[in-house]
Amino acid sequence: MEELKTQTPNARRYRIINPYDWRSAMMQGQPNYYTGLLLAVRSDAAPGTPGVFKFELQSGTARGETRTLPIAILPAPAPAPEIEGFEIGCFGLNNIQVCDEAARRELLKSYMDSGIRAGTLHENQGFAAKLAAAVDFNAQILVHGPDYPGAYTSKVPGITLADGREDRSHAALGLVLTDPQLRAEYKKYLHNKLNLLPADRTPVALIDIEFWGNGASSQSCFHPATVAEFRKFAHIPESEPLDSRIILSRYRKQWSDFRNDLTVRLHRMTRDLLRELRPDAELRAYDYTLALDGKAQSFVDNIPTDTLAYDRADGAIDAHLISYYNYEGTDFLDHIDADARTLTKPVYAVPYITEALPAVQMPSWSYKHPSAPEIRMEILGLAASGGKGFCFFTAIAYDGERLNAINQGVNAVAKYADFYLKGKRIDEQMKLTGMSPSMRYRLHEYNGRKLLTLFNTGKSAQTVSYPGGSIEVKPEDFVQVEL
Repeated sequence: MEELKTQTPNARRYRIINPYDWRSAMMQGQPNYYTGLLLAVRSDAAPGTPGVFKFELQSGTARGETRTLPIAILPAPAPAPEIEGFEIGCFGLNNIQVCDEAARRELLKSYMDSGIRAGTLHENQGFAAKLAAAVDFNAQILVHGPDYPGAYTSKVPGITLADGREDRSHAALGLVLTDPQLRAEYKKYLHNKLNLLPADRTPVALIDIEFWGNGASSQSCFHPATVAEFRKFAHIPESEPLDSRIILSRYRKQWSDFRNDLTVRLHRMTRDLLRELRPDAELRAYDYTLALDGKAQSFVDNIPTDTLAYDRADGAIDAHLISYYNYEGTDFLDHIDADARTLTKPVYAVPYITEALPAVQMPSWSYKHPSAPEIRMEILGLAASGGKGFCFFTAIAYDGERLNAINQGVNAVAKYADFYLKGKRIDEQMKLTGMSPSMRYRLHEYNGRKLLTLFNTGKSAQTVSYPGGSIEVKPEDFVQVEL
């Protein structure tokens, strides 16, 4: 250290205490990003100054690798304004596992300054709820559906597969929908979740449909209670025998439609029970973007219990949490526009920013991770398209560059929030020239005024002409022109 100081007088030495045992949290030889080491560095160095951070992993007497990381000192932006009717959130508030309480609060406040004002509670929920309350952060609960065996105090039969085997990863779907005792136990589970949230704020619950399996098991519940529900759904007389073989050979289409209906009913049951406990409760459901023609994705027929039937969802949920993994540039702008126009419930976007997850750990997860310029455009693009906010996955993956980008995106929305959130879309009234395939635009009208928002997702600057003028849009950037 003394030798280092002769070369770099400002060098400092720290001992960082990680609350996790990194050795037990390895996945295929790689750190599990949920339990990895999250570093937050504060410096009094001038913005733009490059820095070097060197660290060595050690658990007890076992030593791990040593790494040297470059650190960019970024300017701390002014706090982003809070926008009524538009929300930036994150999955996994519990990932902020900093040992020092003051440092925890400071880190979460930096999220809030960036514009992130809401987040879900996962594991360690009591810890995360107290942290959120300490800084007036809007905590939200993540709940399992009624098929979650852990929600019940009594032993619940698992789903029955087509070959007769029991799969206890899910509770029998027909049973949890119809059994009064199980309904009461699931309500108690939701009650315990709601108790984590403050009483003076609208409680928001998020339900992740992917908890219900990959379709291979959850689509195949042939428990007698589920078959009985299918019989009523398909209007099959009691005199006709029914089992998995008959259903899959004779009633496959009806069975697929029934499973879509089951998914909606399970969502509705969750929302109804939440509202019995807190009448103002809101349920947001994670799901997938529509095709650009406004239809459901093709896999809805293949794994219907992993997707929500949009045309039946209005009475079961309060908002959509739409996955936009790998949707960037014009793909994102086109899909969020189609979703917001088609769906009658509010739309929140879930982009995927988890660069901490290496490809070698999960080879099948070939997800892109939006760059800082992309995040800026997505935040403004969502607001300009009619979306109500973001819930980034996952909180642990934020870095300084992305936090600043979120701040910039929120400020761009705030500047013309009345146009985006209260105005009317009138795109068809604008004729533009010079629009390249990498560009999109939105035109809003509010109180007799018009706002043109131009997006350039390409790598080169573009000049666009509009009635009354022209303007250059830089690469991976946007402009807002009040007409």
